[in-house]
Amino acid sequence: MALVLAVLLAGCSSESYRKAADEEALAILHEKQEEVFGETRPFTVEPPPEDPARVALLEALAQARTDAEPAPVPLQLDLARSLEVAGLLGREFQNQKETLFVSALSLSNARWEFDWHPTLSGTVGIAGNRRDADVSTSASLTLDRALATGASILGRLLGSLSRSITSGVPWDRSALLTLGLTQPLLRGFGPDIALESLTQAERNVVYSLRSFERFRRRHVVVITADYYDLLQQLDRIDIEEANLRNLKVSFELQQALYEAGKLPKFQVDQNEQSVLSSEATLLRLRESLKSALDAFKITLGLPMDTELALARQEFADLQARGIPELALDPVRAVELALEHRLDLKISQDRVEDAKRQVVITADALRMGLDLHLDVIIPSKDDNAWQADWKTVSLGAALDWDLPIDRTRQRNAYRSAIITYERSVRDHELLLDTVKREVRARLRDLGQIEQDYKIQLRRVKLAVSQVDETNEKIRAGRAITRDLLEAQESLVSAQSALSRLLVSYKTAQLELLRDVEILTLDPEGLKYDDRLDTDRTAADARG
Repeated sequence: MALVLAVLLAGCSSESYRKAADEEALAILHEKQEEVFGETRPFTVEPPPEDPARVALLEALAQARTDAEPAPVPLQLDLARSLEVAGLLGREFQNQKETLFVSALSLSNARWEFDWHPTLSGTVGIAGNRRDADVSTSASLTLDRALATGASILGRLLGSLSRSITSGVPWDRSALLTLGLTQPLLRGFGPDIALESLTQAERNVVYSLRSFERFRRRHVVVITADYYDLLQQLDRIDIEEANLRNLKVSFELQQALYEAGKLPKFQVDQNEQSVLSSEATLLRLRESLKSALDAFKITLGLPMDTELALARQEFADLQARGIPELALDPVRAVELALEHRLDLKISQDRVEDAKRQVVITADALRMGLDLHLDVIIPSKDDNAWQADWKTVSLGAALDWDLPIDRTRQRNAYRSAIITYERSVRDHELLLDTVKREVRARLRDLGQIEQDYKIQLRRVKLAVSQVDETNEKIRAGRAITRDLLEAQESLVSAQSALSRLLVSYKTAQLELLRDVEILTLDPEGLKYDDRLDTDRTAADARG
C-alpha cells in the first residue's frame, strides 16, 4: 500500500502543485479584498499568454521596433494607452503584484501550521546472503496539529512486515498506534500567544492589499505626470520652432534693410546671433525629449528600440480647458485624507501589532509548565492491524522550566516596549505629515491658479509687443534689440504657460491621491482622466 501511494504521489507534476498554490492564494486575496474593499476584484499575478490585450500589444511592439521591416510603425500612445501598457508590461507594477501574491502564500503557510499534517513514509529493504536473507518493509502514518490553546497533538500509526526468504516462514507482522498531547499551562498558553504568527500573517495580507492599492494610485500619477511632461516638451519645441521661424524672417528683413543702407550692420549681427542661439536651444530641447522618451519607455516596461508617437490632441484639449478652479475646503480635504489614507490605516494597525508583541515577549518571561499525555496501543501478536486493548498504556508528565536566566527574553521584552512607543510616535508623525502634504498641495494649486492668470496676461502682452515692435522697426522707430527682447519675452511667457498647465494637472492628481479619492478601475492602472472638478470639489466639501 505504501509503495502504491508513493507512486501515485510521485505522479503529481510540479505544474499541478503550482496550480493548487495559485488557487489557494487567489482565494485568500479575494477573501481579504472583501474585508478591505467590501468587494472582490480581478487579480492575476501573471497575465495569461493568450490575453488579447497583451497579444495585440506584443504584435504592435514587433512592428514598432526600429529595425522592423520594411519600416517601423510607431506605437501610438495616448494617456489611456500608456497606462494600459504599464499595466501589461510594467516591471515595477509586476513586482508589486508579486509582492502581494507572495504575502497570500505566506498566509497559506501560516494557516497550514494549524491544520492536520499527514505524513506517510516507510522503507523497503533486503539484507543477508544466499543462505540467510531477510526482506522487510515498514510504514509510518503520522498526523499532527497545533491548537489555538498552544497545544500540539501527535498521532502515529506504525506498521512493519518482515520475512526470512531462505526459511520460508510466514510474514512477521507488528503495528503500533501512538497518540500524544502536549499542552502548555503557563508560558505559551492561550490563543493570543499560540495564534500570533497566524494573526500577523492575516494582517500582513491586508497591509499588502492596501499598499498595492496605494501603489497603483501613486504609479498612475507618476505615469500621467511623465506623459504630460513629454507633451509639454513637445509644445516647448513647437514654441521654439515658431520663434526660430520668426527670427529668420526678421533676419531676412533686416538683411534687406542693411543692404539698402537703412540699418547698421551690428543690428543684423544681433539678429543672427539670436537665430544661432535659437537653433542651439532647439537642438538641446530635441535631445532632452529623446532622453525623456527613453525614461518613459523604462517606466512603461517598453524595449528601448520601440518607436513611439504621442497623441498631441490631449495637450491641445488641456490648453483649451485651461485651469478650472478647484475650490476645495482645506479642513474637509484633511478630513478626507485622515479618513481614507491607506498608509494611515496600515500605520495604525502597526501600532496594534507592536502592542501585541509586548504581550508576546512578556509571556516569554514566565515559567514554563507543559502537560504531556500519551496513549500507546499495541497490536495483537496474531493480527498486526487489530488493537490489543488489554495492554494499552497511558502516560502523563509535567515539564517545568523555572525562569532563572531570562536575559535574552528580558531584553526582547524591553525592546518590544521601545518598538511600541516608537510606532506610536511614527503614527503621530505620519498624521502630521499627511495634514501638511494636503495643505501644501492646496496651496500649490492656489498658487498655480494665480500664476496661470498672470501668464495668460503676459502672453497677450508679449504678442502685442512683438507685433508693435515689428511695425516700429519698419517705420525706423525701433532697433533690433527691441524686437529680440520682445520675442524672447513671448517665448518665455508661452513656455511658462505650458509648464503651468502640466504643473496644475499633476498637482490636481497628487491632491486626489493624497486624500485617497483618486478612483481607479478594479484591475490594472486605468482611470478616467476627465476629472469632474465640480463633483470632486463637492465631494471634498462633504
